[in-house]
Amino acid sequence: MRIGISGGSGNLARETAEHLIDMAGAESIVLITRTPDGLGEFSDRGVEVRPGDFDRPETLADAFAGLDRLLLISTDRIGSRMSQHENAIAAASSSDIGFVAYTSYTRPEEGNPAAVAAEHLLTEPILRGADFDLCILRNSTYADYERGGLQRARETGKLLTNTGDGRVAYVSRDDCAAAAAVVLTGEGHAGQLYDVTGPELLDADGRAAVMSALIGSPVEVVQLDDEAFAERSAAATGMPIEMARMFATSGRAVREGYLDLISDDFEKLTGRSPKTLEAVLSE
Repeated sequence: MRIGISGGSGNLARETAEHLIDMAGAESIVLITRTPDGLGEFSDRGVEVRPGDFDRPETLADAFAGLDRLLLISTDRIGSRMSQHENAIAAASSSDIGFVAYTSYTRPEEGNPAAVAAEHLLTEPILRGADFDLCILRNSTYADYERGGLQRARETGKLLTNTGDGRVAYVSRDDCAAAAAVVLTGEGHAGQLYDVTGPELLDADGRAAVMSALIGSPVEVVQLDDEAFAERSAAATGMPIEMARMFATSGRAVREGYLDLISDDFEKLTGRSPKTLEAVLSE
């Protein structure tokens, strides 16, 4: 069995590949990426690395050739992902790929204000109408993203947020990779939708308590409106203000309850509990 992973240079793809090497062997894996030269450490271990660019659909027939299964990792260019996803889905439908797992987002539904939600909302129906079996993995917010907040809390004693009283079951990216690896190597996942979440719903006070325990000093929660949060985030990280505003829409989605969801799908898939936010931030 040949298993392809798109977005091969990204963190989720790399971590999924590590799980698959243990579960299925390096020779079964194909990493597909725009930058194959950056994956030499996997090539050296026997993983096949192929060029493939969702913006250049003519590259995808060769990228997908001979694959039995594909992990289609949603691309990271919010606002312009639909054409990329459509190109990838069309190429997968035209190939001999029999099964696709797609990485989606919690509750990609009408009204969800998170910038990432709209394109998942549009992509999922296209996938369901394609000529392959499908499994959708709706991954919760990565706990890994909180590492930056932990560092700023260590420096300032404050957790800046626009999430209000909203809660999230933060999940480790490695757990998302582990769930994907199980789906890609197992049976019975066609037609399934899994919510991959962490083990606990945390609001801002809960996050601050975790950070405080790790730092060893109090962390104050500072609630901001969306624009102020975007401005402070841009100043703290150096990201462009438009990107920071897009990032702030995820906080609004949390505030409005769209990510207030916890599931035992991960434990059912892997047979173990997902990592807590504290465990991820302790690593």
